[in-house]
Amino acid sequence: MRVTERITEPIFNFGGKAFCTLIGPPTELGGATHQSVAHVVIPVGQSFSAHYHKRSEESYYILRGTALMTVDGQRLVLVAGQAILLMPGEIHDLACAGEEDVELIGISAPPFDPQDVYLA
Repeated sequence: MRVTERITEPIFNFGGKAFCTLIGPPTELGGATHQSVAHVVIPVGQSFSAHYHKRSEESYYILRGTALMTVDGQRLVLVAGQAILLMPGEIHDLACAGEEDVELIGISAPPFDPQDVYLA
C-alpha cells in the first residue's frame, strides 16, 4: 500500500492547464507499473489540442465544470459525475466549455508517458 498527496505545483503544465500526477511510476508517487492517476484543472477558455495515444487507455472522471470533447469526430458534453473511456488510437480533444474551470481525475494505463502523445 502506498499513499501519496497532491502537491501544490503541477508536475506538468500544458499552457496553463495543471496536470498533477497523484499515482505513477516514480517512487514518491507510489511506484505504479501499470497505471497513473492525475488531477487535472483546465481553466475557463483553455483546452487540450486534438491528439491520440498509441499505447494508452485513458479514463476521465469529471469532478466539476463542463467539458466539451470531440472523440473521433463526435462532439460530447461531459459534466460533473460523468466518466469517459478513451481507447488507443481514438483522436480526442478536451476543452473547458463553461463559466467555471473543469476539474477532473485522469487515469492512464499504462502510466502516462509524454512520448505517447501524438498530435492529430
